[in-house]
Order: sequence, then C-alpha cells, then structure tokens
Amino acid sequence: MRSDYYSNRNNGGDNGVLVYSRELDFITSMIESLLHRSKALEKRMSNEIALAFHRNAQSDTQFASQIAESAKHDGHTTKAISVLGMLFLPGTFVSAIFSMSFFHFVSGTADQVERWTVSPKFWVYWAVTAPLTLLTIALFLLFQHRHQPKDHLIREKL
Repeated sequence: MRSDYYSNRNNGGDNGVLVYSRELDFITSMIESLLHRSKALEKRMSNEIALAFHRNAQSDTQFASQIAESAKHDGHTTKAISVLGMLFLPGTFVSAIFSMSFFHFVSGTADQVERWTVSPKFWVYWAVTAPLTLLTIALFLLFQHRHQPKDHLIREKL
C-alpha cells in the first residue's frame, strides 16, 4: 500500500514537485506548530513548577508564623516567671546571707506566757532587701528598654 502511494505521486511530472512542495510546506507548518506548542507547554510547566514552589513557601511561612506565635507565648510565660523570681529572690538572698534569727521563741515559765519576740535589728532585713529588690527591677527594666528598639526593628523587617 505504501508503494502505491509513492508511485502515484511520482507519475505526475511537474505536478509531483508541486505535491512535494505542498507536503514540505505542510510538514514545515506542522513542525512550527509543534515547536510553538512545545514552547507553550514549557511555559506552562514552568508556571506549574513556580506554583508548587510558591505553595511550599506559603506553607513554610505559615508554619514559621505558628512557631513564632508559640515562641511569643513562651516568652510571655518566661517573663512572668522572671518577674516572680525578681520579687522573691532578693529577699531569699538577703535572708541567706544574714543567716541570723530575727524571731525568737521564749518559752514560758510559771509566771510568764510563751511568746515570740522580734529582734531589734529586724529593720536591717528590710533596709537591705527593699533597695536590692528595687535595684533588681530597675536593672530588668533598663535591660528590657535597651533591647526593645532592636526587637522593634526585627518586627518591621518581618
């Protein structure tokens, strides 16, 4: 069947050249169409790949946002614990340093009743503890104020 096709095309003389010319034009236009189609498919695939990358980037960004939110919550919790530590630690520290008994228990005798007495130097505890607590809080606030502008710049970049 294939030989009949070629033999019929070759018997035409000048008409055969015209047929070959048309077929070559048709094949050329088919190749050009395929080339344009392949370029369009290449652009489409490039867009699909870019879309996949952007979706992954969006997912990563959402995950990073969740981590940042969790870190923010952890930061607030840590800050609350630090504040409690600031309030109680100086007094504990001063008590440990002085290690002296400010309260005395006097056992009763036949004439006297049992009672608690406070040392006349009990004021020393408060004289040292209160300023030390205030100094600790002031240092914390100063430290926080110094680092706040840097945190603000970081937030602006995000």
